[in-house]
Amino acid sequence: MGSLEKECLDALAVRRLFVFMKENLDFESLQDELIQRELLHEKEKEDYIYKTKSKHFWNEKLIKLIIKKRRCKEFIEFINDMPCLTHISEKIVEIQKNTESSSSDLSVAVPISDALLQEHLAILYNELEPREIADEMFQAGHINVSDHDDVTECPKKWKRMKCLLNILKKNKLYTPFGYTLSLKYVEVLDVLQQGRETTSITSDHAQCIQHNFTLLQEELPGTDIATVTMERILDESNISDIECCSGAIRQKSKLLKILLMKGNSACMELLRVVEVDLKREDLLQTMKKRSANIKERGKPKLPTSLQRLDISCLQEHKKVLHDELDPFDHSDLLFEERAIEIIAHDQITESDLRNKQIEYLLKTIEENKNDCFHFFLYILQKEEYEYILQKLCERPAPKIESSESVGTLNWKLSHSVKKVPDAVHNENISVRLSIEDCSRAHVEENLFERIQSPGLGILEEAIVHGQMIPGDIYRGSIILHLRPVTDEAAQTLLNAKDNNKLLEMIFRILKKVKVEDIIDEEEPLKIKVQVQYAKSSKERQDSSLSKVALIKKRVKIHSNVLVSELEPRALASLLSKSTNLPDNIMLSVNNARSCKERVEKILSLVEAGNAGVVEDFMNALKDLGYFDIVELIDPCDIHSKAENIRKVITYNYQHILNEMQMALVRETLSKCIGDVDGIRDKCLPRNGQRRQRMSQFLQFVLQDDHNVIEFERVMKKNGLDSLLKIDENSEEDPTPNIDVTIVEEDHNSLSSKEVLFESIITLSYTGNCHERITLQNRASNTNEEGVMADHLSSEPSSSIDNMPSIKNSLNSFETPKLVELYRPLVVRCVKVNDVVHYLDDVISTRDREEIVEIGNQKGSTVAMDYLLSAIDGSSSSVRWTKFVDILNRKGYQYVAKALCGEEVNSDAYRRYKNLLGPLKMDFVERVNPNHLLCLLEGQEKIIEWSDFEHINAEMGNKGAMAGMIVLLDRIWRKSENWYTSFLKVLCQKEYNDLVEKIDPVFALEWNKRKTLENTRVQAVTSTNVVDGDEKVTKLSTPVQCSNEEEYKLPPPLDLESLLSGNSQADNLKSVQGDKGFIQDIHDVEITNAKAVVKAKDKNEDETDLKKRYQTASALSVEENRHESADDQGTSLETFEERLYQNELALPAQRGENCIIIAPTGSGKTIVAVKIIKHHLEVNRLHGVRKVAFVVEKNNLANQQSETIKRFVDCRLKVISGDTMRDEDFTELAVLLPQFDVFVITAQMLVNAMVKGDLRIESFSLIILDECHHCHGGHAFYKTMIPYHDKKLEDSEEQKTLPQIVGLTASIGVGKAKSQTQAISHIKLMMANLDANALVSVKENFAELAEKMNSPDQSILKIPSRKIDDFGALIKELMQKTEDCLTVAKDELGENMNPPYSKGNEEYTQWLEITLLKAVAKVSDSVLSRSLYTIRKYLKTYNEGLIVHSYARASDAFSFIAQNIEELQKSSKKTEVETQANALFENARGNLEICAVDGMRCEENPLLLKLKEIILDTHREETNMRGIVFVRTRVVADIIASWMGETEELKNIKAKKYTGAQAPGAEGGITKNKQEETIKLFTKGDYKVIVATTIAEEGLDIKACNLVVKYDYAGNLISQIQAKGRGRAEHSRFFILASEDKCVAEREWMNSLKEPMMEEAMVLVQQEIQVEHEKYQMGKRELQRLAKRQRDAALHNQSSREALEGQYVLKCLKCNEYLCLSSELRKIKSQYGCISQDFKDHVFCKKSDKITYEDKDIKVGVGKIMCKKCRVNIGNIALYQEIYFPLPHIKAIKIEDDMKKGDHLKQWKKVEEKYFTVSPLSDEDLEKISESGKLVEID
Repeated sequence: MGSLEKECLDALAVRRLFVFMKENLDFESLQDELIQRELLHEKEKEDYIYKTKSKHFWNEKLIKLIIKKRRCKEFIEFINDMPCLTHISEKIVEIQKNTESSSSDLSVAVPISDALLQEHLAILYNELEPREIADEMFQAGHINVSDHDDVTECPKKWKRMKCLLNILKKNKLYTPFGYTLSLKYVEVLDVLQQGRETTSITSDHAQCIQHNFTLLQEELPGTDIATVTMERILDESNISDIECCSGAIRQKSKLLKILLMKGNSACMELLRVVEVDLKREDLLQTMKKRSANIKERGKPKLPTSLQRLDISCLQEHKKVLHDELDPFDHSDLLFEERAIEIIAHDQITESDLRNKQIEYLLKTIEENKNDCFHFFLYILQKEEYEYILQKLCERPAPKIESSESVGTLNWKLSHSVKKVPDAVHNENISVRLSIEDCSRAHVEENLFERIQSPGLGILEEAIVHGQMIPGDIYRGSIILHLRPVTDEAAQTLLNAKDNNKLLEMIFRILKKVKVEDIIDEEEPLKIKVQVQYAKSSKERQDSSLSKVALIKKRVKIHSNVLVSELEPRALASLLSKSTNLPDNIMLSVNNARSCKERVEKILSLVEAGNAGVVEDFMNALKDLGYFDIVELIDPCDIHSKAENIRKVITYNYQHILNEMQMALVRETLSKCIGDVDGIRDKCLPRNGQRRQRMSQFLQFVLQDDHNVIEFERVMKKNGLDSLLKIDENSEEDPTPNIDVTIVEEDHNSLSSKEVLFESIITLSYTGNCHERITLQNRASNTNEEGVMADHLSSEPSSSIDNMPSIKNSLNSFETPKLVELYRPLVVRCVKVNDVVHYLDDVISTRDREEIVEIGNQKGSTVAMDYLLSAIDGSSSSVRWTKFVDILNRKGYQYVAKALCGEEVNSDAYRRYKNLLGPLKMDFVERVNPNHLLCLLEGQEKIIEWSDFEHINAEMGNKGAMAGMIVLLDRIWRKSENWYTSFLKVLCQKEYNDLVEKIDPVFALEWNKRKTLENTRVQAVTSTNVVDGDEKVTKLSTPVQCSNEEEYKLPPPLDLESLLSGNSQADNLKSVQGDKGFIQDIHDVEITNAKAVVKAKDKNEDETDLKKRYQTASALSVEENRHESADDQGTSLETFEERLYQNELALPAQRGENCIIIAPTGSGKTIVAVKIIKHHLEVNRLHGVRKVAFVVEKNNLANQQSETIKRFVDCRLKVISGDTMRDEDFTELAVLLPQFDVFVITAQMLVNAMVKGDLRIESFSLIILDECHHCHGGHAFYKTMIPYHDKKLEDSEEQKTLPQIVGLTASIGVGKAKSQTQAISHIKLMMANLDANALVSVKENFAELAEKMNSPDQSILKIPSRKIDDFGALIKELMQKTEDCLTVAKDELGENMNPPYSKGNEEYTQWLEITLLKAVAKVSDSVLSRSLYTIRKYLKTYNEGLIVHSYARASDAFSFIAQNIEELQKSSKKTEVETQANALFENARGNLEICAVDGMRCEENPLLLKLKEIILDTHREETNMRGIVFVRTRVVADIIASWMGETEELKNIKAKKYTGAQAPGAEGGITKNKQEETIKLFTKGDYKVIVATTIAEEGLDIKACNLVVKYDYAGNLISQIQAKGRGRAEHSRFFILASEDKCVAEREWMNSLKEPMMEEAMVLVQQEIQVEHEKYQMGKRELQRLAKRQRDAALHNQSSREALEGQYVLKCLKCNEYLCLSSELRKIKSQYGCISQDFKDHVFCKKSDKITYEDKDIKVGVGKIMCKKCRVNIGNIALYQEIYFPLPHIKAIKIEDDMKKGDHLKQWKKVEEKYFTVSPLSDEDLEKISESGKLVEID
């Protein structure tokens, strides 16, 4: 064999063993020897082998290098010489022997082609790893080293696959590829052979993971944990693919996709990891439920508007999609819906730039595999991408030639600087731009309009070129407010001597707004620039938090790093020496089971600690050498770092905006400080433009150093660090050459000293002017792109704007072409509801309903555009003829003419836009529509009767201002000559000043004419006397006057006078007598006229019209007479005149929905009564005048009803739980016609609406007392749900909805911690009540302050007992009792350690939740009973300690002894029960001695302070009244008893006042007892009542001069309400707070929240007044969100009900079986059992303590006890002569079919979580009567 042949065989052997050798070599151990033998050089190692970072690939790199260098012979010799490589050497020999005889048949049965591979690309991608294929083909000699490198060095799999397919195609290697598949991938080859599409993701486990793709990205821990947990599944290539992804979310995404590609076993392993390793059974259940829901849903349905769309809309709106889409989020959601394959998702998410990601995303959607386009639309709808959907549904704008074809404009700039400041503070500045030439004022106005338009990139130019953030833009020339981003921004911007930054910024802003369109080419534009400090300037604060708070924040953010890096024992040792931490606190740290838990406990101490703890922690880190950690959480020189980053961000601002996605925003905000919630609300909703939202986010980031640093980290982490570098070579649109002149300051000519900088910019350009103008005209005639885009936020342009007349200019009279030409005019002018309902034979019913819904949600303009598209797509041959005919019929004269090709004067629209637009608010605020409507509709006929009705309805619902807005919107739409007619009517009603502003020429002519007419009248007018009566004729027009003066119209109405505006008010008084006058023309002229002639033809002559008004007036007078008679027969009290009460009532009396906020004691009930009285009187002519006064509690219903009866003559009915029991209750549907006013509890009203007794529309006014409860699951909120449903679902139903008025002393702030959150809470409350006004006293505040008696408030911190042996003994007893739990250590688990502190809420929560649920899961009956008893003992001791903290030790001992006696009654005790009982008995004697021995247990300091306060008050005022608020009924009973037993307090009689819902044994009192107590307290028989929170609201005792809140904390509303009970002058309010609790601190916080609430109220009121439309949109969005949440909850409940199974009910104590869940029934509001077997497991006793009784049911006639353990488990009720057992949920445990037990405290929670209980049916009663008794009572 020759040397050449030997060399070839060696090379062949190395190739054939390529895979084997790369898996068995160890490059790191061999590299030195290879270099020594010169098989490898250092440069080759660095440049080629180490080019790949992963060690996994170094071996294959070495082998390829050897083959490439043709050194295989030497390499084999090297292997033979190495003893450690013997196994490889043997393999080489074996290969060399078989080389000559071996041959391969490469033929395969499947003819593979590129088309076939592309068709099945998804399955290839899922099943193949390109690196493995490349290895096999390289080993077989089919591809060379270069091709193998190209494939294997790609870090991303989709690029590897793409490269491999290109190599196959380029080299025609399909046959070797097929052969390679036949060796290892037979299944893939079968798929190619069968020619069918398939996917590997078919198993349930895989589908479950894919359906929860986004959820798992959020919930799974970091990929480092996941990869370690699943290391046996993932190979090195998988790990490499994961590590090359940017960011934790993308890495987890890659991990999930790899597992999906690996198949069912890998997916099962992940689910096992979630459940077992991560202990996230809750997550697993959520995943299964979501997956099941998606499968059950199938292909989702789309609304009609989206069904019309086809894939072509993606190309038509490509620019919008590129601007708005979030490729990460959208691709994730599409993948979750299984609409895109893994390869497509990889291509999208692993591309570097967002623009490229969107290209791949759109390409995938356009391919439309798996109905991808359908799912894309569904996701846009589901995730509420309203802006994108709106754009997709719009017709594409006609394409206009780009300006590039016109040529480039050559700009010339000169800058004459008159004043430059020497030094500039880095503060907010105002830049004023004004046009020097006064004759070009229109240019300045046009420029202002363009600069203030949103979305033009003005902000971006200011940030990039000026490092300034623009704020508001004002008139007064053009004033831009700028806020500096960096420390040197202002100084740099105004340094015109060294740079042109200010000029560059202004020039680029002008270019953005296309200034060339508004200036002449021939005449340069001179702009005066003046800069001064903004008046409200504040220096930018580097940090909104203190250094300590920042460190805590960073500790929390970087907790994962700290947990992994810190060694806890050494750290704990140093911290144990800290004097700022409690003694022995480190014991709990050292006792933790793992290092992770120890570090977490240390970090929690730091986060909760004070500044001293944080300082000790930082010093400990430094002492232990954790300098990297110190730098991470307390970086030095953070401001300078942040400043450098700010400069980079501003430089690359536009590029960063292009790349920003919501995923980056969410990740950054999770690590930010400041008003994160506020900016999240602005940025995360998807219904606005993406670029604007991203810009708001970046502005937020730039404000704070910490946020800037965190943003940089997130950007680098996500592979966007290239955007954090300044590229000096970047191409940018150059600024033209600038001629700068610095002029010497002339102090006489300069502006005021406030001006920092002043200059003149001269701007000119040269270019092809003719072509540019032609392009503008073409754009004007074809609806320039962007016109319709912003029609919701600004007046849309129209093709008629610049035409003297509307005339067909297309040389064609075809209506479709005319519609296209005038489309902006049509959609802006025509109201969709006026025409859509008349097109049934043109458009389908579904289209009509869809268009109506769009109109409701997005407005008439958008809906009209949809309608035109629907008409255009209709098959009806007369569609356009019918459309134009309807326009004529509905009065749209000039639009109809235009669409018929006739010439129409365009002033109709242009005058409205140019003249009325700027004066709109003058009209809204000053003009009452009632003054104009009759003349506009009857005399001038420029509005239709339908307009008349609509405007009146708007006034009725929202007031006169809202009506005027609608009138202005309607007035220009229909009549071509509306302008003159409108001015004429304004003059007739003497709004001459407004007419002069609009049209001075018209006003002058009108005045001349009126002067001439008056002269003629004076010559012929005389006074006539007929039958002794004097008749005076007045022909002059009326002056403006009040409603009362203007509307006193004498009958019969003189129609001519009415239509001409003449007033005869003086004569009406004689007709109406003492009653007065008709107060509201809405009642007389509209309501009655409408009632009389609504069905008649609207084209009656004037005589008929006169009769209509005469009839209306007669009806009104007759009604007044009737009311007067009623009034005379009733004796009512009159209101004490308080102006502030009138002010509070006024908005509601105008018909507005509102929330009225006034302090306690200010007379809110009187305000409500005034509203009710006014409502009943004003609406006397209407069909419905029913008022519901809704209260929360029964005890308030009678109190409020008595007040109403004192002032209002009406038929009133009280409906509450008490009246329901006391009376033979009638259904509300029967009572409704019989009464005018209902004082009703909220729950009763809800029940009636649920039953269908009445509807929300049954009332015309609903007043909610204490409306601050109207949220969450409260009955007030449930009352409003039908209101919101009707409002949101049916626009027609809105007209029938009642007026809503809320009353409260404090609207609260919820859980708000900032002003923004407080505002959000108030807006949410207003949305819940659909309130349009937030009413508080403004004008008459001085009177309110004078009338109010606000108690002096004191928060007193009371020290604990210094000597307390009793408390110590109880705690010791508890510890010993806790040791009894060790008998069930295995069943309870290791996490059952009780809290260290006792006698507090923490311990109570552990007993009631943690321990109780653990006991419920124990299956052994004896053990369950033992644990149940131990828990009862511990609960008794804990509650005894709580009583001890409030009262005397003797009270606590009595409480404990009494409760333990109940526990000792059981005859048969387990060993554990006996042990617990013995513990108590052994300690009993000592406890009893301590309880009464003052030397061993001091008297409670709280009681001493309470006694002192009461005695001091009594000395000052012997006729005192005091209320002591306590937390529980037990404490109320004890404190009242203590006062009766205390010698000094005996004469100051005290009585407890608690709720009537609880039985007497639990501290409750009856309703009668409540009423008796309040009466005696009012009289003075009791001087003090000790009350629970039931008395906080509504209790009105005028003499109450002392209120004490006894050692408990509530929220802000609770504090205000309690304080408000002090009504007497010089009353006082005390909060007693123990030092060892946080009561004082929490009440201090409540006190601080009150001014925050008041300031938030003012801000909301200002927003409503200034930005009413914005407020309304926000309110409606909150209501829609609440509706979606309610619908989702209802859907989830329905889904659960469909899936619920059978459950077993057992005794909680002994685990004894009781019944099945299917054997439970609802008996009215009770839950009973109808099982015949139930009596076998219980025994019953009679009882005389009836807990509840009405005419149908009696509860408490007996008790049920478990037969096995004798514990009380419920009551017996008598219903329809049958005794029903009522199991007590607190004594029961619920067990599923897997024997898993649970315990809940309310039946309602059981129904929410487990199963639904059916109501008792007639069929059930029949079965019971046939089978016999359910229980046997002894």
